[in-house]
Amino acid sequence: MCGICGVFETAGGRVSRTALRRMTDALAHRGPDADGYLLAEHGGAAAELAEAPVALGHRRLKIIDLSDSANQPMLFEGGRLAVVFNGEIFNYRELLAEHFSDRRPLTTSDTEVIGWAYRKWGLDCFRRFNGFFAIAIYDADRDLLVLARDRMGKKPLFYYQQQGHFAFGSELKALFAYPHLTRSLDEEALLAYLTFLYVPGDGCILQHCRKLPAGSYLTIDGKGEVHTERYYDVLAAPAHPTTPPRSLEESEDELDRLLTDATRLRLISDVPLGAFLSGGIDSSTIVAYMCRAGTTRPRTFTIAYEDPKFNEGPFAAAVAKHLGTDHTELVAQPDDALALIERMPQIYDEPFADPSALPTTLLSELTRRHVTVALSGDGGDELFFGYDRYKRALEFARWTWIPQVLRSSLAHMLFQFGPRGVKQGRRIEQPDFASYFLLRSCVFNRYDLPRLTGQPFPDDNELTRVLRRLDDVPLHRRMRAAEARVYLCDDILQKVDRASMSCALETRAPLLDHRVVEFALGLPQDLVLRGRTRKYLLKKLLYKHVPEEIFRRPKMGFRIPLGSWFRGKLRPMLDQYLEPERLRKQGLLRPEFVTQLVNNHVAGKLDAAHPLFSLLVFQMWYDTYLS
Repeated sequence: MCGICGVFETAGGRVSRTALRRMTDALAHRGPDADGYLLAEHGGAAAELAEAPVALGHRRLKIIDLSDSANQPMLFEGGRLAVVFNGEIFNYRELLAEHFSDRRPLTTSDTEVIGWAYRKWGLDCFRRFNGFFAIAIYDADRDLLVLARDRMGKKPLFYYQQQGHFAFGSELKALFAYPHLTRSLDEEALLAYLTFLYVPGDGCILQHCRKLPAGSYLTIDGKGEVHTERYYDVLAAPAHPTTPPRSLEESEDELDRLLTDATRLRLISDVPLGAFLSGGIDSSTIVAYMCRAGTTRPRTFTIAYEDPKFNEGPFAAAVAKHLGTDHTELVAQPDDALALIERMPQIYDEPFADPSALPTTLLSELTRRHVTVALSGDGGDELFFGYDRYKRALEFARWTWIPQVLRSSLAHMLFQFGPRGVKQGRRIEQPDFASYFLLRSCVFNRYDLPRLTGQPFPDDNELTRVLRRLDDVPLHRRMRAAEARVYLCDDILQKVDRASMSCALETRAPLLDHRVVEFALGLPQDLVLRGRTRKYLLKKLLYKHVPEEIFRRPKMGFRIPLGSWFRGKLRPMLDQYLEPERLRKQGLLRPEFVTQLVNNHVAGKLDAAHPLFSLLVFQMWYDTYLS
């Protein structure tokens, strides 16, 4: 696990070694163990230059092969091919044995296999990797820079392109240190952020910056011509399932086989390894498979709260006791999370307002004090129908027989019955499922966003495009696939990446092995939702290892009491950052609407915790990077 960055100038520009070091050092938290730099002329091998048009930087967190010989940039062919890499290729040993047995490796690292794979298969090499990664390759023979991102988008990769300048980095922090970056707000991305709590897809909060989409690669040549292509599409699995229908027993056996191998691969490490354990279905499943793989008393970690409404500590402890793990629990105090809010712009250098980022960061910091790698249950909810909102969203199908004009009339009747009537009426009047699911996924929706910003609601957005593309796919698959492409990739995985890498902790998610993903998204509805039971197949497997009684409780999620904090300890922060005159001078948000939202929440007239948190986080980010 590392941080990567680089520059590829195509209009006569050059970057100094000093500037490259600044960009790389901005990622030091991702890789505190070593650093490395490459500078080269176009079409030339790596050289000891003071400045050059081509540059790569790397910060290393040592996980596999702890020797200095595995440091990066890793050079091949006398420096004519160079690789920097963030992540893990879990099947590198299999690739080595099957395709490169004639080579004499200089390291035991996966980075070396990336260089060989690129030379053997070119851009097709990324399809052969099982892992998570952001990779940059400079091919001097073709004067070509190649960037690639893993299938599910677990590892981030930003890039900037403007007037012959091209730079990239694992986080925006590296680009902020790039001398030619122009810092200006992308207002379209701001609308997307206010809609979702994060900027989805390939968008970025800064103009001329983008994110490389998950499962994609990008090439830029010496003439400055950029080409991007998606080599893996997670939407293909639900649209065209390759798995023939199976019985319950056959499906159970296949998922068991896939999870066994996915977990085995993710236990490869030359440093101490543990797991997050919330006591929920997903993390408990992963820990159970770790034990089954032969890990003796694995280290497990959880965050607990004194407030029983938010405390999963006792359930995690029960699972840990049953599986015999070496369990560590931290009882988080409100001041711990409150202090983290002030660090949000430093940890998430693009506005990001999922409140669960706070406990995730606390959990990561606790875990890093004991191990360097942690397995997690990320992906279980999205792939196996774990959210209650999925079940509720299926209700939309019951209304579709009613013509939309009649539903609209019924909605206007419901509007007369107060807030609950307005909420239900708005759901009923949506023209199609994509609009309905978007409404249920929004923070500021099509009704509120224009009042907040004065701008029209972005109906054509990442989520609705994906849902409409899958219009012929059964609803249960459509929702899960769309969430895997958008919410899982751009919220959950980015949250965990920034939280864990802020303290140099690597996280691995066996449920996001692409074989597990494809299998899950191809399952029929009765294997993910049977009666009132969500995650039916996954639970069947788990209950072979952990008693079902431990999990007989409502789903809690990774939450914090944000609403009450905004009425108490966080109220001064709201008053500071959402002060009307400040907003008026900024000219992006309407002060009257924001003030009304604050007052109604503080008075208990509505719960606006998530909308207020999104506004607070944006203002803090704006003050940090653009003011």
